[in-house]
Amino acid sequence: MKHKAVHPGLLDEHRSSLTITNLLLRWKMETKIHFVGRCPICGQGDVIIVKEKSSNSLSLICDDCESQWEDPETLLSGGNPLQVEKNNLDDAITEDEIKLAGWGRYIKSYL
Repeated sequence: MKHKAVHPGLLDEHRSSLTITNLLLRWKMETKIHFVGRCPICGQGDVIIVKEKSSNSLSLICDDCESQWEDPETLLSGGNPLQVEKNNLDDAITEDEIKLAGWGRYIKSYL
């Protein structure tokens, strides 16, 4: 079964008018991006590590098609993207947060 991404796109309009794509563009301009690999869904996007603001939990997102994964193991083993995607993402992720989560070994490079 082919994954059909369902992307709400807009964050809460009362708090912010930024879309996930706009946040990703801002990350690329202002922050060191932690690249994990090429997106298996669209085949052209970069999969990067992001943090959900409300829980401070890390997850992965494609900067092109916006598919998301809960963890690197799911992504790398060919697991399906999240069915309910996270929208409240933070662009400030430290190396310590990534290492604490045990994800440091999955970083291939920095964008």
